[in-house]
This record gives sequence, structure tokens and C-alpha cells, in this order.
Amino acid sequence: MAALFALLFAFQIVFSHCVPLTWREIPATSASSPPPLELPGIGYYAALNQIIVFGGRGENGNTNTLWICTLQNTGNNTEECNWLRVPTSNPPARRFSMVAGVYEKGGLFIISTGEGSGRTHFNDIWYFDLNGGNRWEEVEVQGVRPSVRYGAVGGIHHEGDIFAVSHGFASSVRTSDTFFMNVSELTNSNGVMNWRLAAGPFSSYELTGPHPRCLAAGTMITPTVLVMYGGCLNTPLLGAGGPCPSFDSWKLDFTTGQWIRLPNCVSPRLFVAMSYLPNETAVLFAGNTLGLRVPTVGSGPIIPEEVDVLDLNSDFVWTRRRAEQISGNIPVWRERHSMTSGNGKVYMFGGEDFSTEELLNDLWSIEGKFSENVDIGCPNHFFSISMMHGLLMFLGWGVFLQLGAFIARYLRFRAPLWFHLHRIFQVTGLGIAIIGFILAFFQTSFPLFWHAAIGIIIMIIGIQQPINGIFRPHIEPGKKPTIKRLIWSYFHIYAGRFALLLAIINITLGLFLILAPDYIWGIWFAMLISYAILYIVFEIIKQYYDYQKRKQAKGEKVDSIIEVVTMEPQDQSAGEDVKVEI
Repeated sequence: MAALFALLFAFQIVFSHCVPLTWREIPATSASSPPPLELPGIGYYAALNQIIVFGGRGENGNTNTLWICTLQNTGNNTEECNWLRVPTSNPPARRFSMVAGVYEKGGLFIISTGEGSGRTHFNDIWYFDLNGGNRWEEVEVQGVRPSVRYGAVGGIHHEGDIFAVSHGFASSVRTSDTFFMNVSELTNSNGVMNWRLAAGPFSSYELTGPHPRCLAAGTMITPTVLVMYGGCLNTPLLGAGGPCPSFDSWKLDFTTGQWIRLPNCVSPRLFVAMSYLPNETAVLFAGNTLGLRVPTVGSGPIIPEEVDVLDLNSDFVWTRRRAEQISGNIPVWRERHSMTSGNGKVYMFGGEDFSTEELLNDLWSIEGKFSENVDIGCPNHFFSISMMHGLLMFLGWGVFLQLGAFIARYLRFRAPLWFHLHRIFQVTGLGIAIIGFILAFFQTSFPLFWHAAIGIIIMIIGIQQPINGIFRPHIEPGKKPTIKRLIWSYFHIYAGRFALLLAIINITLGLFLILAPDYIWGIWFAMLISYAILYIVFEIIKQYYDYQKRKQAKGEKVDSIIEVVTMEPQDQSAGEDVKVEI
């Protein structure tokens, strides 16, 4: 029997190198089958040619039922599924959105983490012996372990010993750490095991690893390499921000403990699934393109035949391909589905129809060589409300308001032109920033993370500046500024400068949050360098002319000179460089 399965597996690999990626629906021959489910645990056991499905969330809530599909080849590379509901004892608590997989060498189906009833979250780990018995066993863990979470990624490769759990979400926080367990030690450990920290955690303001997130797609593409794509990064009440859905993908090599970011191509997704094919590729399918909080403005229309492929042989490059189908039959675009690898294919079960929100219990396979499929090409752009927010804040606080302040300090010799330009730039910049500020609340509720908190402070200062200008004390013709005018001027100048400095810091933090590509960072730092050069040059010129004016003072001893900005052209001193000796 083992030789027969080995021969069949070899045939599948040869076949997969000859035909394009092709979907096939696998009909059920049994009288019963799993109910429609979303986010169940799934795995494939090659020794018995079986697909294992556990738990998930159905129309009646969470389950902890174990279903096994025994696949039968019916010729012409088609299969049928004989489903069996397996009676078990001591099952794990009902749950969905767990990490699962089959340890092929030991014949064990393993699950960890997930969400149960009443938003209970887990960090336990269980296994079920697929070669006999009907009892679940919980693994006793010593020492460090992952925090409770659901929506994590991980699993185990069919040739590997590493069972991984990475990222995820619980009621208190999104996570960004990655743990692994060497399950080959189970047989010699008397049921006592240890988790090991492989990488992380990372903050939302780092570039060295994937930010905290949940509901991403992930798979072990080799025994020691994990790939993760997309997910939801935005958690305003829990100290994190970012795209939701996201578009970034990463790979982690457990031998080095380092994450490496991969090139972008696929549109933003969450509630998406992926698994690997034996021909050095990983397959990503469907998912939610709209997100939980942040609507996607433009990522291109959904292409039902689209399958996204990660080519391991081309330095981990994503491509978008148009999959083939048998008799015009393709799976509906869905989210919250589960995928696993086996028999030279990727199998997909269940999920939720993206259009109708109907739960599904269909079973599909996809196999073939992606280079034989039509290349859809990477989208020219995808744009979201968060990106629009960032663009408007960049224009408002990074361009117009910065230039308006520059004009007020260095171009005052052109009165009253400097005042009119200053007012135009500041009003325009503040108006753009207010629109961007409003858009921020389409993506968050009440924000409690640094970028948002700093942004609120900046906007409070920015909005009060023109109000403060309306109530400024006037300068009487021929007289020096009053104490009230000086106090007003100091406050107006230094509050504005403080807000502009905070804005530069906050725009930089925002670039971290939106996972800005390298060219955006290049543009931003080029602008900052340009601003610095302009300020240095014009400050030297200004100080030189101020020094010349002091030298021309007749008999006056000047200890220091403080500039007072005059904000009204109708004043006698409007547009002039008013000096006050102190």
C-alpha cells in the first residue's frame, strides 16, 4: 500500500509539471459530510491519503468535531471524498481560527490556539493519533509559551518537525512574536514539551519584522521556512495601527530567526488562505479585500479565476495567475476558508462566500505548473482610506504648513506679500490636514497608539493657531509692541514651531505604519534634507543682515534681539521686521 501511494505521489508531481494550475471540485460519496464551516483546522495525512478537518464555526456556533475525508482516485486525475465523522474522547474546547497541521512522521494531527465561545482565546496545544485510538491528548508545556490568540499563522511542513505559531490576536493585544515546537520530541518527552521563541516581538514602528497583525495567511513552505501574507494590522484601541487589510508578505527562516520582507504584487487581503505545492511554489487564494475598518478605495476588480503564486525558485517573487477549470467550474471567491497541501496538490475546504456571506462546505483541489497559466500582472496601484489620510497629512503638514512657516520667518522683507503668502499657505495646509484628520476616524475608533495621539495634539495646536491670530493684540502706529503682543507672538511662533516639529516626527511614524515602500521613504528623507539645507542657508543670510543692522545702531547697546511676527498688514509695522530690545 505504501508503495502504491508513493507511485501515485510521484505521478502527481510529474503531472503538476506538465499542466497549468487547474481547479477541480471533489464530490462527496458519503451519506454525511461536515456542515458549512469557516476557519476550521485542516491537515493532510499522506500515509492514508486523508484530509482532516477539525472544529470551525458554523451556523450553530463553534464546534470541536473531527471529520476525516478519505480520498479515492477515480481516474483521469479526479478524486472523490468519503467523509467520516470520527467519535473522539477528551476533545479540545470548541474553537475556530486555530493553527493546525499533520506531523507526517508520527501520524499526528496537531492543533494550537484559536477562539472559543464568549471570545475565549487559547494557547494550548493538542494532538490526535491518526493511526489508531480515538482520544485527544493535550501536550503539557513547560516554560515560555505563546500568549493566548486566534487568527495566527503557522503549522507544519509534511517533511518537517517544527510546528510553528506566529502573530495573531486576542482581546487584549495583537501579537508579532513567533514560537515553534519540535514535535519529534513528543514520543520521548512523556507528553511534556517546550515552546521556543523564534523571532519577535516587533512594534508597529519597526522595519526589521512584520508588524503585529491577525487574520493573515501563512504556511510552512519548507521544513524550516514560514511565509506570511496580509492580514489586519489596525488595532486603534490596543496600541497598534496600520493597513487593514494589508498587502505585505514576509518569510521567516527558523535556522536564522530572521524575517525578510518579500516584494509586493498581490492586492491587500485578510481572512485569506495559502498553502504550498511540491513544485517549489505556494498558492494564495481569495480573501477579504475590503477589511474590517479601513475600506479599500482602489485595488482593482476581483478576478474570480485569480490565483496568487509565490515562486520559491525566483527569489520568492509573487505573480498573479488565471487558473484553469474543469467544465467551467471554479470555486466562488471566499474568505475564512482553510487550505492544506498533499498528494501533489493544494486542498481547500469551506469558508464564507464573499458575495452572499453564505457558509460553505465544498472541497476543492488545485494543482499544476503556474508558468503555464496566463499572467494577470501586478496591479498598478491599490489605495485605501489610510493611504489617503497619509497623503493629505503629508501635503498639509509636510508641505503647505512647513512652507508657510518658512515664508513668515525668512521673506518678511517683502511686505505685505509675505503675510498674504503665509496666510494662504497656512489656511490651505490646515484645511487639507483637517480633511485628512477626519478620514483617520474612518479607520479607527478612539485611538490609543502613538501616531494617533501625537496627531490629535498636532491638530489641536494647528486649529487654535488661526483662532489665536484673530484675537491678536494690535500694534499701535509708531509704538513698540506691548507686553500682551509679545506674549501672543511668543506663543504663536513657538506653538507653531512645536506643531511643525511634531508633524515631521508623526509623518515618519505614519510611514512605518503604512508599510511605505522604499521610494516613499526616499522622497520623504530627500524633502527633509532639502528643508534642512534651506533653513541653514536662509538662517545664515538672516543672521548676517541682522548683524549688519545691529552694527548700524547709533549708540545703542544691544544684548539680544528677538523677532516678533506681525500678522496684520493694516498695522503700521505690518510686513516689517519689528525688533524689540531686551
